[in-house]
Order: sequence, then structure tokens, then C-alpha cells
Amino acid sequence: MFSFIKMLFTKQKQGITGNNNTAVIAGRDINIHHGVPQKVVDRLEELLQEKDIKLQDREGVIASWIQKYKELESQLASRTDDMAKQAKSFLDDGKLEEAEQLFKQALTTDLKNAANNAHSLAQIKSLQLNYPEAETYYKQAVQLDPDNALYLNDLGLHLYTLGKYAEAEPL
Repeated sequence: MFSFIKMLFTKQKQGITGNNNTAVIAGRDINIHHGVPQKVVDRLEELLQEKDIKLQDREGVIASWIQKYKELESQLASRTDDMAKQAKSFLDDGKLEEAEQLFKQALTTDLKNAANNAHSLAQIKSLQLNYPEAETYYKQAVQLDPDNALYLNDLGLHLYTLGKYAEAEPL
């Protein structure tokens, strides 16, 4: 079952274009690369197994997870502080819990970047498939910087994804 996930992420040897759904007929394995390190793929496999995500739901969870991973990776890469560089290194190694601890510590010590760190922590909690805690940190980021469009958008999208439409709509 998890070889399916590994297949989604390993190095691409064949280019395929199409509109959402692609059918492939091959006499051997086809590997598709989404630009995600193998250690991160391994961590996603563990999370999906821990959360007992049903097979029919996995494709959507995986697609969403890849997008969230790439967004966080890009945001951390654009930051210049050492903590963000270390967090990105943890993220690239699939060590979400270590990255989480960095941001939790930064919330109490780096008040200047508290909103940004709360937002990054929300993204990590979302990658861990811990949606209630992710919501808490998204809300904290918005509370600390209520005019930040990214934080407002991400909180609204998170709430909408959870089916909390009434809460998401005003954002």
C-alpha cells in the first residue's frame, strides 16, 4: 500500500502531461517525482498510517500535504534567520517534531517574529495532520498580525477545509 506513496515521490524518469487524471500503461515501474525529499516521503507514510487515513482519502491528503510542504519549504528558504534555516533542514529530513520544537521555543524568545513563527508552527501541525492544533496556531498568527493577508487566507482555507464555513467566510 505504501509503495504507492513512494512511487508518487521518487525521481521522475518519464515526463507526463495531462489534465488532472493520467493513465499510464508500462511493462515496469513508473516513478513520479514531486520535488519532495525521500525522508519527507517516509515521514508522510508514517503519518498516514498513524492517522489510519482511508485509501480513498489518501490521494487528496497527499496532494494537499505536498502543497503545504512546498509552501512551508519556500517560506523558510526565503527567511534569513538561523532558526528558519535549521527548521528547513529538519523539514527536509522529515523531522517535523524537531522543527515544531524550534518554532515553539521561538514563540517565547523571538517576540519580533512571533506571528511568523506561529504561522510556521501552524503549517507544521497541519503537515503532522494535527488539524486542531494547526487551527490554534493559525488563529494565534492572525491575532498577532491581523492585517497579514497570508495569515488570514491560510486560516480561512484551513477552517474551510475543516468544514467550518461560518468561521471561514468573514476572513
